[in-house]
Amino acid sequence: MWLNSAALWASLAWAQDPAVSEEAPAPPPPAGAPALPAQQEAPPAAAPAPDQDETPLAPAPQGPDLARGIGAFSEAELHQLEGASLYRIGLEHSARGQFGEACQVWLQVQAGYADTAWALRAWSQMEEVAKAAPETSCSSSAAPRRLTSSAPLLVDDGRTELIVTQGVVAPIFLGVFIPGAIGGTDTPLIPVGMAFVGLGAGIGGTMLLTDQHPVTTGQAMSIYAGEVLGGWNGAMLAGALDTNTEAFFGSLAAGTALGGGLGLAVASAMQPTAGEAALARSGATWGLYYTAVSFMIVDTGDDSETFLRLGGGVDLGLAAGFALAGWADRRGYEIDRRRVNLVNLSGYTGAVVGSGVALVVNYYTFLSDSAGGAMMAGGAAVGLGLGAYLTRDGRGPALASADGVLIGHDDSGWTLGAPLPLVVPSKEGYRVTVPLAAGRF
Repeated sequence: MWLNSAALWASLAWAQDPAVSEEAPAPPPPAGAPALPAQQEAPPAAAPAPDQDETPLAPAPQGPDLARGIGAFSEAELHQLEGASLYRIGLEHSARGQFGEACQVWLQVQAGYADTAWALRAWSQMEEVAKAAPETSCSSSAAPRRLTSSAPLLVDDGRTELIVTQGVVAPIFLGVFIPGAIGGTDTPLIPVGMAFVGLGAGIGGTMLLTDQHPVTTGQAMSIYAGEVLGGWNGAMLAGALDTNTEAFFGSLAAGTALGGGLGLAVASAMQPTAGEAALARSGATWGLYYTAVSFMIVDTGDDSETFLRLGGGVDLGLAAGFALAGWADRRGYEIDRRRVNLVNLSGYTGAVVGSGVALVVNYYTFLSDSAGGAMMAGGAAVGLGLGAYLTRDGRGPALASADGVLIGHDDSGWTLGAPLPLVVPSKEGYRVTVPLAAGRF
């Protein structure tokens, strides 16, 4: 796209100043016109009338340091800057009254940079322009898509994420939790009908709601995580109290509703990014894993303690992930959702390797439960640490290895692959080895 490369350095300079000027450069004086004396200043521009209808311009975030040079920026930063450059061009068109051109540029921002905040800003600007000048703005032939009636479904990842997750949660909430809480019915028509209502409300209702209230991916993830973790805590509390079936489903429903409200409050007040939300959610996942492994090391006395320990472990993991995301945000570290997923994948791999080694050792020798739990916990910890180290530059290792080992290193760098078992002859017959690591440095 020629606009990207042509305006990239202009966006770098503009990103340093959050203020955006709407005033076009003054044209040169016509031939023969008397020039102003050197000491004379041009008269100040007239202030706009109080009742003048102006299109609000969203402030731009503080840009990166230009002294670094364009070669020092990562691919993610360049992607953000390209989206900012197009957004800036649209603002300039809008300030000059060229609304059709502005909307065409903003549509490009939404199509090519939907994973950045500039796509949401561009959509908001198109909404405002369409309201201020409907005859010549985004609803005209210059931009045939009319965004005043509905937001694009596949442009904003946050909207899609929220529609999908609520399309899953709402049918379960209305079709399973609520009927179970009221004691069920003799016919399946009521829960099935309520599940259909939940499906329509989760998908259609979310589509209508996000028409007027756009959401980011991080906000959608926060709402969904609140619902799931709220339901989990409700189930653990009901299990600890040894309630009956109706009370169990009632606790599930109440926990889901309260957790969703808390997730909505966090999404609205803190506006987390997708990476921050993924990090907090990963903390809850690893909190559950390590709590489950801890039962092999320190057993519980009764079932109530087991349920409370499971619920508390997930909450502690969530708090740890939330605190880590806040710590990174305060120090200006950008958390990328893709990197979080790769680190989690590395942790899962380490957990599988640790568990497999523990099983093999226990088969040929005696391995206590505490030692096995320590190997499982240590494998996951090593995997998480290794994943964080390998993805520190934002790229990560190659996802293939020709050496048939799990973790390899060659002239191209670190690699991840599938370990291939080897059958090796020995004095006793044959033995099977599984190579986990190999490298050339």
